[in-house]
Amino acid sequence: MSRSHRSKDGPQDAVSATGTAAGATSLRRLLHEAERQEILKALEQAGWVVAGPRGAAARLGMKRSTLQFRMRRLGILRTSGQDRKRLELPGTYAED
Repeated sequence: MSRSHRSKDGPQDAVSATGTAAGATSLRRLLHEAERQEILKALEQAGWVVAGPRGAAARLGMKRSTLQFRMRRLGILRTSGQDRKRLELPGTYAED
C-alpha cells in the first residue's frame, strides 16, 4: 500500500485514488450531488418537515441541526408560505 493511502490527509487520498486533482474535484461534486438528492428526497417524503419523529432528519438518521447545516451548505432552501418549491443554488458548497 502506498504512503498516500496510509496518510490521514483526505485530499491527498482523493487525489491518489482518482489520479488527478481534477478527478478529486469531480468526485467531490458527485458526492455532493448524491447527498443533495438524498436530502431532497427525504424532504419531499416528509412534506418539507425537517424536525420531529417523521421529519426528514429522522428519515436520514441525523440530528435536525446537522440536516439544516447540510441544506445550507448545499443551497437547499424552502420558500415560505404555501409554495414549497426549492431554490437550487449551484456552487454554494465550499470546493476545496
